[in-house]
Amino acid sequence: MNIDIKNELQFYIKNKRNNFIFIFIWVLLTLVSSIASDKKYSTTFSLYQKGSLNLGFFSGVASMVSSDIQISLDALLETDQLYRHLASKKLKDDKYFWQIEEMENGFFDSIFLKDSDPQKLIFDRSVETLKESTIDFRLNSVSQKIDFTIEHEDAELTLIIANEIVDYVNNYFSTKENFLASQKSSFVNLRMKAIEDELDEVRRKLIDFKENNVNRDSPKLREELRMLEEELILKSNIYTQLFIQYELHQLDSVDKSNTVLLSSDPYSFAEPTSPKIFYNILLAIFNGFFLTALYSIKRNNGWNIIKS
Repeated sequence: MNIDIKNELQFYIKNKRNNFIFIFIWVLLTLVSSIASDKKYSTTFSLYQKGSLNLGFFSGVASMVSSDIQISLDALLETDQLYRHLASKKLKDDKYFWQIEEMENGFFDSIFLKDSDPQKLIFDRSVETLKESTIDFRLNSVSQKIDFTIEHEDAELTLIIANEIVDYVNNYFSTKENFLASQKSSFVNLRMKAIEDELDEVRRKLIDFKENNVNRDSPKLREELRMLEEELILKSNIYTQLFIQYELHQLDSVDKSNTVLLSSDPYSFAEPTSPKIFYNILLAIFNGFFLTALYSIKRNNGWNIIKS
């Protein structure tokens, strides 16, 4: 069916009073609903993970030894581990999150879930609430940082949760990084002992050679001496490099500095960030015009627009 836009517009304007009354009521209901809904406050911050230091040829070998403990920041956040940690912590006024939210087992829980642990049910719901409606994060693919938004009716609680997330993530990765550094130190230490034995053997051969060959005028003896001296220098250099690696890993194993850094500190907005009243009103006006226009077209065409 072809719609005559000019004709439809004239018919809409002809009935503008009823249309505008409907739009006004629609907007008014949206405004009342927005005002009546709970105000929510937000705290935002951003994290990025410290890059690994390039420690030379050994870093590639050692990383293979403990690659099973490595996990990226975004991968950690995709799990429920963080939310379980928050649900198990007393966050404000010596209360758990479920106590702040005043969560209780409902009537149906006592009927259909009577064999379940009531505290476990509340704990799981706390985790779900934190994950689905309290904490939101997005990976910024350009800057490779993760932007967090914590939203709740209690502005102070959003800041508490934000700081708890920062502490938890840093403690988690510090533990992992320190363990990895300890493993690398052990690996290097074993290699150093092996090189020490090889150095002792080369030194012994060099001493025996010089004692047994006082006159070293022949080309063959000079060449043999040169090879022994070069081997001693080579193994000494290897030992020096390994010792440097060992010292660096020893420092890493006791490093308590942050492995996950803040690119922006937690900041709490003074005004509520939800509901977005202005945005809701604009959306209501648009929807009101759309619904009245659709109703006007159907009415002007004898309610047969769908059949046609």
